[in-house]
Amino acid sequence: MCIRNHLMKKTARAALLVFLLFFPASMSLADESPAPPDGETGCFPLLENLSSKAADAYRRGDYAKGAAFAEKAHDHAVGCLGKTHPATLESMNNLAALYDVQGRYEKAEPLYREALALYEKMFGTDDPATLTFVNNLASLYDSRGLYDKAGPLYQKALENRERILGPGHPDTLASMNGLAGLRHSRGEYEKARSLYERALALREKFLGPEHPDTLASMNVLAGANYALGRYEHAEALYKKAIETRKKIMGKENPDSATFMNRAAASQGFETRYADAHPLPGEPWETRGKILKKEDIHTISSMHNLAFLHQGRGDYEKAEPLYQEALRLREKNLGPDHPDTLASMDSLAGLLFSRDRHREAEPLYKRAMDIRKEKFGDAHPATLASMNNLAFLYQTLGLYHKAEPLYQEELRIREKIFEKDHPDTLASMNVLAFLHQIQGRLEEAEILYADALSSYRRALGEKHPDTLAAINNLAAIYYSQGRYDEAEPLYKEALELREEIYEKDNPETLLFRLNYILLTLNMNKTRAAFELLKQTEARLISASADRLGKLSGNRDTKLFLYALSNFQDVALSLAVKFPQREYKDYAAGVIFRWKQAYAREQAAAGRLFYLENQDSYQEKTRLAREFADAFHDPESGPAGTKRAGDRLAEAIGRLKAKTRDFVSPPASLEGDLRQALARLPGKSAILEFRQARHIDFETGKPGKLYFAACLLSASPTSRGADFAYIGESEDIIQTLMESGGRTENLWGTLMGPFENRLKDIDTLFVAPDGFLTLIPFSSLRTPDGEYLARRFRLSRLLSGRDIMESRRPWGSSDALSIFGAPDYGPFEPDPASASGPAPLNSRIAGEFRQGLEPLALGKREAGKIAMFYADIAGGGYGRTLLKIGRQASESDLKNMETPPRAIHFSTRCFYLPGISENDLKNASYDEASLSSAGLALSGANRGIQGVLDASGEDGLLYDMEISRLNLVGTELASVSSCLPGENAMDYSQGVYELARAFKTAGAASVLIPIRPVGDEMSKEFMTKFYEIWITSPEDIPPAEALSRTRRYFMNHSDEKYRAPGMWSPYVVIDGHIPSRGAMGR
Repeated sequence: MCIRNHLMKKTARAALLVFLLFFPASMSLADESPAPPDGETGCFPLLENLSSKAADAYRRGDYAKGAAFAEKAHDHAVGCLGKTHPATLESMNNLAALYDVQGRYEKAEPLYREALALYEKMFGTDDPATLTFVNNLASLYDSRGLYDKAGPLYQKALENRERILGPGHPDTLASMNGLAGLRHSRGEYEKARSLYERALALREKFLGPEHPDTLASMNVLAGANYALGRYEHAEALYKKAIETRKKIMGKENPDSATFMNRAAASQGFETRYADAHPLPGEPWETRGKILKKEDIHTISSMHNLAFLHQGRGDYEKAEPLYQEALRLREKNLGPDHPDTLASMDSLAGLLFSRDRHREAEPLYKRAMDIRKEKFGDAHPATLASMNNLAFLYQTLGLYHKAEPLYQEELRIREKIFEKDHPDTLASMNVLAFLHQIQGRLEEAEILYADALSSYRRALGEKHPDTLAAINNLAAIYYSQGRYDEAEPLYKEALELREEIYEKDNPETLLFRLNYILLTLNMNKTRAAFELLKQTEARLISASADRLGKLSGNRDTKLFLYALSNFQDVALSLAVKFPQREYKDYAAGVIFRWKQAYAREQAAAGRLFYLENQDSYQEKTRLAREFADAFHDPESGPAGTKRAGDRLAEAIGRLKAKTRDFVSPPASLEGDLRQALARLPGKSAILEFRQARHIDFETGKPGKLYFAACLLSASPTSRGADFAYIGESEDIIQTLMESGGRTENLWGTLMGPFENRLKDIDTLFVAPDGFLTLIPFSSLRTPDGEYLARRFRLSRLLSGRDIMESRRPWGSSDALSIFGAPDYGPFEPDPASASGPAPLNSRIAGEFRQGLEPLALGKREAGKIAMFYADIAGGGYGRTLLKIGRQASESDLKNMETPPRAIHFSTRCFYLPGISENDLKNASYDEASLSSAGLALSGANRGIQGVLDASGEDGLLYDMEISRLNLVGTELASVSSCLPGENAMDYSQGVYELARAFKTAGAASVLIPIRPVGDEMSKEFMTKFYEIWITSPEDIPPAEALSRTRRYFMNHSDEKYRAPGMWSPYVVIDGHIPSRGAMGR
């Protein structure tokens, strides 16, 4: 359990308790009590004054001062009215509640108990006020993790309130919610959901569907559904609550804006915040229309909007909002107000998530110091601050600073809480983990074992925290080589998880992989192998729900993590134990799973676009209006801003839909046998896979390496084979030592399969990782022959592409050429830069001097067009030539009919690969997730945020390419490429560009994987098109590329014979050639 999140939840809950009890209790008691005797009348002015000051201090977050006033109020009431007077009991309740919110449970509990005993004596056990104290005491025990004490009290309050007040009374429903919350805390999610569901039904019946309490019930029921993995149910409830609130209050009502922000914030379990549309951008702007900028609710909306942006990965938008909210709260509320400190924590958390640890440290430290001084060391918020700072030090490797903070936190929790309190146990776990990563395993073991015993007592065997504690202790035994002690624990944890959750639950799959690793270490290789195969079956069953989702929800991320770990284990098994059965299985794993997620996401994106073309057209129209306003002097700043706001709203709506769209189930039915049936004789697929070694002895991941699967259809070597290729860093070292020359990599990359390749004439290569950038055609065989002479070479994105049926090219026989686009000037600081610039921040950072035009692009385009036009009478159609400014995004996107071929005499750009952490947090947005694209007319201006007259930026990102209509297009080709300044490994960009064209419908894609000089690109591309267009055999693009390579390899001019001339180009094509000739 994450201590920080847990404590923040508990603190918020305690604050809510005070707010609910402080005022309604006073009012209700005053209403029901008889008029005081004349002698008592003089007591009330001072009592009311002290109580009012206590309430004011509470509102300011000054709980210590509030408690001081409440103590005086209680002492005054006891002395003036006596201990049993209703007003005295009310003051006792208020004082207990203020102790409660400070975490001073040892003082709050006896007051609650005394007040309850006196009420029961005076008014009986069934009096509504008595039952309120029963519920309050239950809530206190609940907060302390004393669930065995809290449960019976909640149950008693609920049963008596339902009998006396009726099932629809607000107090009855409050008890129902309290009991449901307890069930949820104990991991009894189904029981909790049932109670929440009943409470919602009763509120809808007695209060109506639009009552605030009804809408609050929808939110908590949504959370219960999420805990059970019922994500669609949860989402539907959140949406319904938001839409109902907007309907009642109006979307510009302050309370409505607050509710929408809170509801959206509660959707933090997924990154699909835009589902609460039009939340992104709306509540803050809405607040600005209604309230003054420094209104406390306006600041809250600002803070919540920052939270939404952060959850969606829009850090650039979140940070200034957090900073402004912090500034305004410090100014209006003071530096020590809880809301100010919350802003401080949030800003520090954002900086921490962006690896700006040194900037986060002083904020975390300041928040902790203020809380210590204001609330004391034992306050839950102080302990949370302590934990935040300790975790930051741990992340920085400053263990000597982290440990004393963790130790102090644990000491305080053990002092103020019961030993079995969940927060105490969480503190114990984080300190144990710190010892574990320092290699202090014996100290870690003591803490983990102690925590597990307490979890079993406090939460029971089936609680998620108990299962995690079992796993933690098992991992320590595993690390120490005590496998016989680890096995029963891993087995227990796995069996309990599979009993409670679905068997294909991602966390359950991770528990299963732990058990498999342990089984391997106990020399039970066969048993581990059978478990591994069962695990893959569950991964396949789960993939339909998870692989195709465009949103990055936690469940999908965990599934991908489990999938990655599964592949690493399966391949490591074959590497360590190279038996035929294990190698065959590893070959199948590579074939089935490589790029499965990317394939399904691309298909989902394409289908989403086809179903939402109206939304895209609206965005394009508004972009044009924005460009018109921007270029029109009469429009002025206000007109430009209005147009920009409309465009931003349209983009927000589109992103919201995108996160909702789910692709069809992943198509994993293809296997090695089906692929073999598709391959003609004397052909083979060589598929590479980058994986990570798994150390079976420790269970820890090791170095990256490459493995490969060869699928051969040759009669003499038919079947699949698996081989270890080598460490990734060793291959890189070999390349560095050879000055980047790849000719000598044959032995490393192809050597393991040399004997099985002897009678192969057609080879499909599907590289992975940085091998994508290797020109395999220039590898030399042992006898010095280039691979391009030895084989008919074709590239695949993954081996499974061979399963695709080849589509005939469409009815159009046109050739479309976009040549020598006018990128426009690049100015260091353009005065006209406008709103969309942040969308292009990645490419702007990579091409700080802009993009250099393709010098001979116009000549290249004209020559290719001439070849096509010369044979128009031979069945070929017209050429659509767009040169200079005409080579624009809008012209490309507005093509009416897909051409037979489309060629870009321009540069594609490749960006650095997105890190796993960035991908995890990034929003679904063309520029933030794109790794490649095409530079068209206006590209240099677009990098700087300037749109053309059509509202386009001249940068066609890969996700935009995938939405083009190229269905039936036989070939898409690009002349030249330009990697970004920091793109040392741009293999992801090469993959994404090719995948985008194929997703759009192109059967074959011809692209450069390495930069090529302008003269060379012109010569190569014109010769390729000459061979392809004029060949009498009507050859496919892959064969045309082979013939073009051979032409240059045999050229009389040495510079054309060099591999740098003909090897950088690859055709990505899953086309199966006929037996014998390559013709169609």
